[in-house]
Amino acid sequence: MANPPYSVKGFLETLSKDDIERYELTKTIEEKSYTANNAIECFFIEKAKQILKADGVVGIVLPSSILSKGDGENSYVATREILIKYFEIIAIAEFGSGTFGKTGTNTVTLFLRRRDDSLNIVGKYRDFVDNLFVNNKNTEKLFKNKNIIEEYCSHIDIDKEIYMSMFKDELNQELFKHETFAEYRAEFEKSTETKNRKKRTNYTKLTNEEKENIESVELLKYIKKIEADKLYYFCLADESTKEVLIVKAPSNGKENKKFLGYEWSGRKGNEGIQYSGGTLNTINTPLYNPNDSSDKSKINSLIAKNFTNENIVVPKELEEFVSMARLIDMIDFSRRDFNKAFGLNAKKKIEINSKYHIVKISEICEIGRGRVINKQDIERNKGIYPIYSSQTSNNGVFGKIDTYDFDGDYVTWTTDGIYAGTCSFRNGKFNCTNVCGTLKSKSNKLEIKYLPYALNQVTDNYVVKTANPKLMNNVMASIKIPLPPLNIQKQIVKECELIDDEVEKANTIIQISKEEIIKHLTSSSKNKLVKLGDICNMKAGKFVSASNINDEYLEDLYPCYGGNGLRGYVKTSTHNGTYPIIGRQGALCGNVMLAKNEFHATEHAVVVTPKIELDIIWLYQTLVIMNLNQYKTGVAQPGLSVKNLNVIDIKLPPLKTQKEIVTKIEKLENTIAKSQKIIDEASEKKQAILRKYL
Repeated sequence: MANPPYSVKGFLETLSKDDIERYELTKTIEEKSYTANNAIECFFIEKAKQILKADGVVGIVLPSSILSKGDGENSYVATREILIKYFEIIAIAEFGSGTFGKTGTNTVTLFLRRRDDSLNIVGKYRDFVDNLFVNNKNTEKLFKNKNIIEEYCSHIDIDKEIYMSMFKDELNQELFKHETFAEYRAEFEKSTETKNRKKRTNYTKLTNEEKENIESVELLKYIKKIEADKLYYFCLADESTKEVLIVKAPSNGKENKKFLGYEWSGRKGNEGIQYSGGTLNTINTPLYNPNDSSDKSKINSLIAKNFTNENIVVPKELEEFVSMARLIDMIDFSRRDFNKAFGLNAKKKIEINSKYHIVKISEICEIGRGRVINKQDIERNKGIYPIYSSQTSNNGVFGKIDTYDFDGDYVTWTTDGIYAGTCSFRNGKFNCTNVCGTLKSKSNKLEIKYLPYALNQVTDNYVVKTANPKLMNNVMASIKIPLPPLNIQKQIVKECELIDDEVEKANTIIQISKEEIIKHLTSSSKNKLVKLGDICNMKAGKFVSASNINDEYLEDLYPCYGGNGLRGYVKTSTHNGTYPIIGRQGALCGNVMLAKNEFHATEHAVVVTPKIELDIIWLYQTLVIMNLNQYKTGVAQPGLSVKNLNVIDIKLPPLKTQKEIVTKIEKLENTIAKSQKIIDEASEKKQAILRKYL
């Protein structure tokens, strides 16, 4: 077991030139950056690769960023390449902050077995891929009992013959019906290299046909380079003989304490680790039994079994913490910018219980996707036809143009981003951006309005939860839903639409109430205009190191507010009471929050203290509606200075009027809260309707 240091700047300068040349990772770092580079944990993994013999095992504690950080030719990406090439990944255990002392670092522990270099799978697969992509020669027969290309095509859900057309030096347009290849083309067309090529004098003199031929050749080269990399690492990942055992600690603070069997205390006279069982020998945790290392009810025994290639059956009581996944299912091969990130959300086996026939979406719908539409397109082509995108505000409308791509009844869903998997009914003439998928009924047994209600209950189970969550067309095609008779579908739609009507009314009430709040704060006839600095003292808080900020609340810690709100929890405090806080740094500077009780404000948060007697809630509400972000300065790093805040005009009513306004606002906020409850409960009500009928 090893716990290397993290983020140590300048460590490369301590190595001799010969030592540096022994590391593959130094190829990803320019020599002039040696002083600033701090990725020491990456080099520790390569060191493990160097010193372990074949079948040697190791456990390494690392920051969780090791699994997903970086793009392109980056040290972190290269580190994951080393892991895939030279190690069998037995288990990955993810822990939250506060696991190893009171730090804010989330960690993973990698349990690895060194592969045998004498088998030369790294070289054999490199030769195979090079022969295929460079020499257009299929050498699959070198690998016994494997049809690698067929496996890969099945994994990314593309027809093998269409995929293989790349190796005939032709660009089959059928490729671009696959969303990943459509993304390749869109990115290729936007690339600087493509734009510069089209500007060259000799290029502009060519005929349109000659230009098209050049672009086809260059696009094919672009695609083959990416796909060669993907296929190579698919081959290597597919060599893993065992599924990876994934352990995930709870994100909830109290649940995590029970999971670990301990917590860290800063209480005076009782500092340090506190065991839930009283002592280390009586610790109570699902992780291990201190008195029986082979206890089958504990997680450590499952990891040990995976090392020895025993069959793994996860006990029911551990299922919330432990899952199994193939390495190829943990790597997102649909990404255009293929960074070999490891996802720890194992694909779930999703069981659907219904008295009605279960169908795949591909059986009842034609599946499509939108196209790239940017703000410049909207400006140039203003019109009446909506463009639906990945956002959920404004009913998903990104803008309107004078043409349309779709006409009729459809269901759209968000393919990328935090709202991935959200489905909506659309009708009439409209457009979709490239982060929207489309479903068009091809069955006379489907009521199209039923589809989004059924899908929204299950799509989250299918979303690939990476840094940029995704629900791609091929996954949507495989989703299964119950398909009851049409009369049942229509009844479900009727009852769910009543819930939607309630939500729409609730949203209207919230909007009106917010407008009323603004009206109360701004329209008093007794207001007088003063400078904010005349009635308030504004002062930034104190610096606190990021390493001292915990993500989760622990006993004896205080909320820590920064420029964008709550940052976490710290041991120190700067204020005690109720204060408005203004974020003063970053793109969201000018945001206002209300801090209560004891808390720590950082140097990026401005604490507002009245100089005269003011109703603090009135002051907070007034600051919220003033849109302080408009007073920011700077572009690269926008900010608000206290000097600029001091001279802003504010409408000041008498104290009695302030209190009257607050009373009215509190009533309106109660109305908002009741309406918000209707919105929050809508999803569960729809689930209940579906359960009742299905």
